[in-house]
Amino acid sequence: MIEDYGIAEYDADVLSQHKANADYFEAAAKGLDKKVAKQLCNLFMSDVMALMNASGKTIGECAMKPVELAALVKLSAAGTINGPTLKELLPEIFEKGGDPEAIVKERGLGAVSDMSALEAFVDQAIAANPGPVADFKAGKKAAAGFFVGQVMKLSKGKADPKVLGPMIAKKLAEI
Repeated sequence: MIEDYGIAEYDADVLSQHKANADYFEAAAKGLDKKVAKQLCNLFMSDVMALMNASGKTIGECAMKPVELAALVKLSAAGTINGPTLKELLPEIFEKGGDPEAIVKERGLGAVSDMSALEAFVDQAIAANPGPVADFKAGKKAAAGFFVGQVMKLSKGKADPKVLGPMIAKKLAEI
């Protein structure tokens, strides 16, 4: 696993403690590049194992197929969905199964990556909040974080926070 998927020795040890978990992970990671396989491993080690503990189900008893977990991670790695959307969908797919790509399309959960749409949200947030703008101008750089939250609200959680930070800082510096 360490060599094939680029995961840490600790992760490989934990996964291999239960054959069903190791088999599931390997089935899901098959064909993924090492970077995406590592993301899959991180998700499995944290969130999927937490869901197994909370539900009392083994990986074999959950409805989520390895291909569905892999598809969910691929959507995240490609930027089609953001982290919060991934975390929102995972428990549902764990319990009910389903094609993550179809669910994302059906519900319109794709990340907003159109730069002009994101800029419009940023402009709207800045215009509606003169107090935090003044705080930023007075040297409180943490005020920029407030605007990330505002844009996430305006975009209904679909904006990519990694794109927002630099965009917001640039807009605030131009004011």
